[in-house]
Amino acid sequence: MQVIDRSTEHQVPQNVLEHNVKMSMQSQGYMRMRDVGIVAEGGTVTLFGKVKSFFLKQLAQEVSRNVPGVVRIVNEIEVSHA
Repeated sequence: MQVIDRSTEHQVPQNVLEHNVKMSMQSQGYMRMRDVGIVAEGGTVTLFGKVKSFFLKQLAQEVSRNVPGVVRIVNEIEVSHA
């Protein structure tokens, strides 16, 4: 599990943050990114689900990092080649 913390950011409502992270992921053009689950609470975004490569796991994390209001990322995405 990877954790990134940027606790100096402004807090965004949970549903807005989840929506913004999801839209940012979908804009990347990788269909499998649409399967990533997102839960936001108090600026902390938890990513979960399965993707087919470590690249997609890292991409989900980096895309989330750039969304305004995200202060901490908990990346629980599993890489599954199945």
